Amino acid sequence: MDMPMHEGFPVAPMKRLLIRDAAVHARSVLAIPDGRINLPRLLDRLTLYGINYEVFDAASEPVP
Repeated sequence: MDMPMHEGFPVAPMKRLLIRDAAVHARSVLAIPDGRINLPRLLDRLTLYGINYEVFDAASEPVP
């Protein structure tokens, strides 16, 4: 049975202010300027922190 992408992982609810504070902190740590995010540049920067990723399209086989 396939899990729809929108279901994701259950998490505890947070207030908007806490979410905003976490986002501002993440931008600071990752040196992301205000405004729109350049996603390719962000993904490249994550590798500096040991966060590696794979990109799959919708036609790819399910990944465990």
